[in-house]
Amino acid sequence: GSIGADAVAKAPADGYHLLVCANTILAVNPFLYASIGYDPLRDFQPVSMLVKIGEVLVVHPSLRVKTVGDFVRLAKSRPGEINYASGGNGHPTHLMMEYFQRKAGIKLLHVPYKGTTPALQALVSGEVAAFNIGVGLARPHIASGKVLALARTGFTGRDSLPGVPALTTFFPDAEYIPWQPTFAPKGTPAQVVATLNAELRKALATQDIGARMASLDLTPVAGSPGELAQALRADLDVNRALVMSLG
Repeated sequence: GSIGADAVAKAPADGYHLLVCANTILAVNPFLYASIGYDPLRDFQPVSMLVKIGEVLVVHPSLRVKTVGDFVRLAKSRPGEINYASGGNGHPTHLMMEYFQRKAGIKLLHVPYKGTTPALQALVSGEVAAFNIGVGLARPHIASGKVLALARTGFTGRDSLPGVPALTTFFPDAEYIPWQPTFAPKGTPAQVVATLNAELRKALATQDIGARMASLDLTPVAGSPGELAQALRADLDVNRALVMSLG
């Protein structure tokens, strides 16, 4: 991701070089690595937000909890004992669970894996107790009963997990939502940025793209360049404090 962002940061500002990435590439990597070759605020021109990603907090049935409240109470009674999986140190699945712990006032044991696939396999097998993962990956295991869904995050429209409450129901400010934006190199002409923004908005509003996004548990959230700049700054503030507190 950083390699791609660095390439776009140094590309001609002509409207034909664009960056589409996970928000973590710009809002987390600057705090994870000593040098990434680009500055998220200095080197890029915001074009538009694209999508927010639906996530779900799932647990293994052996934990014998049914709700977020049950999970939090159990975790408070056993601080540092209940483990959770992530796709690796600094991975969004790591940071979102650390963020949740701070808001819920609990302490869990982090078990990093080399990617989300082995982490999910560990949860399904009972090797770990909890995981916060994309809905699309978790849904087959939720349907089979191999894992239990406690709360969802990231949905602003269609709810593809009927009966599963939003995490904000329990902790209003605990959502850590992955999103994907479009940026251009800094210096891309304002009229070019405006044209790109208008075309992206038009595309994301079409029925076929909306349906495809929904099937992938993505919520289209096209917005103005200014709104994207504000979202990036807010994410930088959150992740700067979070990553540094984790060492």
